[in-house]
Amino acid sequence: MNIRCSSLPRILACPASAVPPATAIDTGGEYAAVGSAVHAVLAQWVTEGVWDVDSAVERYGVGRDEVSRPAWTGRKLWALYEGRVEVVHVEKEMSSEFPRHGFTLTGHPDMCLKSMVGLDLDPTRIIWDCKSTRFGGGHSPLDQLLGYLYLWFDEDMEMWDRPSKAIIAWLRDGFCQVIDVTGDIIRDWQSRLFDAMEDRKTFAPSAEACKYCPRSHECPAKTALLQESVLALAPSDGPAVPMTPERLAKLKPMRDVLKNEIQRYDKALALALQEHGSLPLDDERELYLSEETRESINAGPAWAVLTEEIPIEDLRGALRVVKGDLMKIAMARAPYGGKKAYADELLDKLRAAGAVRTRTYRTPSVRKRVKEMGDGD
Repeated sequence: MNIRCSSLPRILACPASAVPPATAIDTGGEYAAVGSAVHAVLAQWVTEGVWDVDSAVERYGVGRDEVSRPAWTGRKLWALYEGRVEVVHVEKEMSSEFPRHGFTLTGHPDMCLKSMVGLDLDPTRIIWDCKSTRFGGGHSPLDQLLGYLYLWFDEDMEMWDRPSKAIIAWLRDGFCQVIDVTGDIIRDWQSRLFDAMEDRKTFAPSAEACKYCPRSHECPAKTALLQESVLALAPSDGPAVPMTPERLAKLKPMRDVLKNEIQRYDKALALALQEHGSLPLDDERELYLSEETRESINAGPAWAVLTEEIPIEDLRGALRVVKGDLMKIAMARAPYGGKKAYADELLDKLRAAGAVRTRTYRTPSVRKRVKEMGDGD
């Protein structure tokens, strides 16, 4: 049995998900294709110094904006380390067999690095991996990166107890999470992996574990959880009862599971309608893909026309500036090594002019509880 490092966070959370499905289906889709395109752009930049978004977009059949923005963020984050580390491997396929436990671990980390200067480290092995998801959403990818370190250490076992680091480049959040890794952490990871692969019967369905699980469509535990979630959120045995704050919080994981399934259904329905044109809903109605065409205005060619027709004072109410795009333009104009300082200075000027508006968005999120003294004793 082959196990990919990318599946380790799911398998360690739900050991039964390691078992191959009776019928395999593709659970990645467009999102996986976008991630592959971003990784391809960054790999070419690191190895060849060539920035070629268009070829990756064409190869993977995805939208250019979906690739260019996270790839550009990855390039900026890599600039923080470039010249301070030695690039040993880029997208190198690795594997290690565990015959006693009946599986082979495989994977290809984005980059395997060794520190050179400025990191205050013994020549250290570093795994660098880019993520297009939001920081704090779903399972932590640390177990995936520990798998990469293990495969790399398998080439040189004396490295086990020397300092190592896992660097996760969060492309949507624009920062690098740096995690110190010790030999004890690797050994604990190995023990948990062996336990999970010996088990392979324990189900632990959740929104995170089920989202890309290849067994999701045939998992009895997930089916039971969905039924329980529907009954909990929309009870059929009487009128709805107002929920207490505590009850609302307890139902959040169930809501997330149902949301994933509804999104999966919406995509499947849209594909079916695209293929078949329309589908009967009942004797009198049918489903079809309705179309709505919307126009957008490209600011570049529009500017000369608008300023001739409308005073700039009147145009202000219709103008919108995308901060991310503006910063990309600003940094492209700045000299190498001073891009961030130039962008920060420009933002400070915009703030001083009252041009920056700040909004705070509140979203229900999950974090570990801070236990008070005596709590749980």
